[in-house]
Amino acid sequence: MAGEDADVESILFDSFRFTEKSQAESTSPPKLTPERWDEYRQLFRAVRAKGLTRAPGLEIDFFLPVAEERELSRIVIKGYAHSAKEPSPLVDSLDKISPRQQVPFYKKLENNWYLYYLWLDD
Repeated sequence: MAGEDADVESILFDSFRFTEKSQAESTSPPKLTPERWDEYRQLFRAVRAKGLTRAPGLEIDFFLPVAEERELSRIVIKGYAHSAKEPSPLVDSLDKISPRQQVPFYKKLENNWYLYYLWLDD
């Protein structure tokens, strides 16, 4: 489903945003029908995701953030990631990492699905 809507950069419960490229190259405004948006929201509820986001520059098809926590001067984001290519760094457990870089860490689930853990300086 997300592959069919590649011109959408992010989809949340209350808003969505198209990629700059799709807006610049389109002769008519890109669309996300209300019915399609409802389909996404149903899927988000099923996996307790806050929405869908794409990260240009990373080899990830999309992220489904599930939890976001503020810890002192950083933000920790955890969720699901989908990628046709194996992402890096891949770890055996997200519980045993000590992140020193602001890059996502991934744990393989099955097929093209991964759990991810990302911290960002606030």
